Amino acid sequence: MADDELGLHIKGAVGFIDATALAAGLTALLRLLGDPPAAGEDSAAPVWAVSLLRTGSLDVAVRPGGAVTRESVERLQLVRRGIGSLHERAGAPAGWNQEDLRNLLRIGDIVGLQGVEAVDIIIDRQRPDDWITLSGSVLNHARESLSETEVSFGSVRGRIDRYLSRGNRREVGLTDESSGRPVRVWYPESLQARMVAAIERDVVIWGEVRRNTAGHKTSIRAEDLELVERRPPEPARALVGMFDPDWTDGISNDEWLRLQRGG
Repeated sequence: MADDELGLHIKGAVGFIDATALAAGLTALLRLLGDPPAAGEDSAAPVWAVSLLRTGSLDVAVRPGGAVTRESVERLQLVRRGIGSLHERAGAPAGWNQEDLRNLLRIGDIVGLQGVEAVDIIIDRQRPDDWITLSGSVLNHARESLSETEVSFGSVRGRIDRYLSRGNRREVGLTDESSGRPVRVWYPESLQARMVAAIERDVVIWGEVRRNTAGHKTSIRAEDLELVERRPPEPARALVGMFDPDWTDGISNDEWLRLQRGG
């Protein structure tokens, strides 16, 4: 399967898979890939053409169709990376929103319909070992990422290491200094220039912070930010003169150290 293709492997016996499973799974996949234009944009919604359809179990895949746009290809790659990210850990993938997570869960929901034993995301049709099964960790990570229940005003400190800008979706990502976990940052147009200038820099960002049920910060809607300059570590010679000459009560340094060691 080429890099411009994504599909579903619906596992089940020939003649027993409920057609509703195919319809529901493909609809959710198209919604996940669709990312319709923001309000006010003139561009049409992307077109996705069927590039694979075969039975045994049931395989279906799509790729950008019609006039292929850079946005469609980028969206496909973003979805592929996001599914891979959720296979490894919880946390909304870069460029994904809450509805994207729901659509991934909707694909997983077809398991249990008549004749459907499992569903995989086909990454490369020639390499089944690379397919990602939508069960267990992937869906659990998606549910955890979706469960942002606590909202409060606060701040996040860390390094901005991801950037996405498309239409009116403005987003960066940073690694939270206190937890080492990724945090998504949405920001208004008024902060665009400052956010771009802060890429690969350490910052403190203030705004509406969202946490998941485990208490981890997952996202922040930024109201302001400040660059943080890290001071270089002090060299050992900077410690010279920190202590008064009489701090050992007149005994030599070697004798003082022996006393500290109990001997």
